[in-house]
Amino acid sequence: MHQALHNLDVLTEIFHHMDPTIPQAPLGRRCSSSINWADRRNLAIAARVSRTFSEQALSVLWRKLDNFAPLLRLLSTVVHTRGPWNHWRINNTDRNNLHQRRLSDMCTMPYSYYRLRDNKPPDAAQWARFQRYARLVSSIEHTLSTGVVVDARVFSWLARHDNGASPLPLLRKLVWCRPSKYNKALFCIVSSSLACLEVEFNGSANPAKLSMAQQDKIYENTLRKLISHAPNLQELKISYTHIRPALGPMASCNRLRKLTLVLTSALDFPVLDPVADLDTLTDLDIALPDEDPSNVSGFRALQRLTVHGEVPQLVRFLSAISPLRLLEAEILFRESKSEADNNALGLMQTGNNVIGLVQAVTHPLLRLHTLECVRVRPRLCPLAWSDVTLYAMAAAWPNLRVLALQHRDWLRAAEIPSVYSLAVFARLCPRLQELHIPRMHPRLPLDTSVLGSVDSLPVHGLRVLRTKCSSGVGVDPAALAGFLYRVFPRLEGLRECVEEIQGGMRAREYEQWIDVLQRMQALQLARQQ
Repeated sequence: MHQALHNLDVLTEIFHHMDPTIPQAPLGRRCSSSINWADRRNLAIAARVSRTFSEQALSVLWRKLDNFAPLLRLLSTVVHTRGPWNHWRINNTDRNNLHQRRLSDMCTMPYSYYRLRDNKPPDAAQWARFQRYARLVSSIEHTLSTGVVVDARVFSWLARHDNGASPLPLLRKLVWCRPSKYNKALFCIVSSSLACLEVEFNGSANPAKLSMAQQDKIYENTLRKLISHAPNLQELKISYTHIRPALGPMASCNRLRKLTLVLTSALDFPVLDPVADLDTLTDLDIALPDEDPSNVSGFRALQRLTVHGEVPQLVRFLSAISPLRLLEAEILFRESKSEADNNALGLMQTGNNVIGLVQAVTHPLLRLHTLECVRVRPRLCPLAWSDVTLYAMAAAWPNLRVLALQHRDWLRAAEIPSVYSLAVFARLCPRLQELHIPRMHPRLPLDTSVLGSVDSLPVHGLRVLRTKCSSGVGVDPAALAGFLYRVFPRLEGLRECVEEIQGGMRAREYEQWIDVLQRMQALQLARQQ
């Protein structure tokens, strides 16, 4: 064996490149893990080569698990059987819950079911082996998409024989999407080492016919107990299904950095007060309800924000919060159906109000001059970006690195920005690296006099430009290539742009863009020589 392979740092680096990536499957679908198992097989083979390889390979192999099956198979007290999901005595309420979550197609799929053979203590040798590998696990999932069903009593049995402690003492990340009756089992897994938790609170199954207030209290106490078991949480994703979130216990999460709320019911904005005052919360992903959020304030430490909602609520929310250094913002919005809300913002429910929607959405962001990445995406509503709006963005965000905008593809020429706005971004945003503007108007013939202020600046570093000219408008390839080269001489991502949007182009338009690309490459090659 080569002497370098006796160096543990070298071995660790090699095996980290073989680290299996757990595939993420949409809710209600089984994930294909062929690549995952191939990587695991390679690590398992490496672990059997020699004692030198074994420790490092096993630490990588067991670090990320997509279910509890590998651990439970180490114990003979836990038996394993296979069968369809509906074989495991799901009651009618659970079946309705599965249907509401679009999981009815999973009831006939084969599942691995783990349960206790008896309640006897585990064999000493098996338990020592289990504890050895359990200490290597830092990330694990327990969801329906993994195809593994574990009896809740198994988790309490493991904790009981570990003196009440978590069987995974060094666990850092846990994904737990199970029916509500499994919440008690969750407490057996969570420990103080946990830093990232994804959990689902499902209130649709209510066999005791509890009132909404009683359910809210139960889930609030559940969240409080979770936080007390995991005081060092840094990332938290909570999915609330058919229940109202109660975030009061999160006031004690003094290390929380990222919060994601997935909701299927209305959110009362006062419940955000406990997290709005957290000094450590830098990342927030939230869907706004259809109510007035003007009483929301705080979030001064936010650096990344993803927000979904209707335009009026979104505008009020962005105007109310006061982050000191927001770096990234992703806005996903839809048009409001309320005439009163639209009138309050000066909007009209007409197809021609595309510019007004853009101005309403972007205006609160223009005061946040620290933004470096902005993505704005409408959902099923008309939208357009004018030259005036793009000029305002370029002036407001001098540190901009990524700007991704979307709009509908059938706008009039007057509602489409011109290519001259590219010169404005080149002059005012020197750090810009990616620019996505779906459609621009060439404004033929091109006036190159606007480039006088750009030529005197340092060479701009923009690498990726995704855009295309307005449908039905001819393009002068030579003039457009020369224009783009003078504005962004280091542009590299144009070929990917042309190939990506080829399906939405007419044949003649695609040929013109290929000509533009070839001319730009010739200019860049001449510059290098």
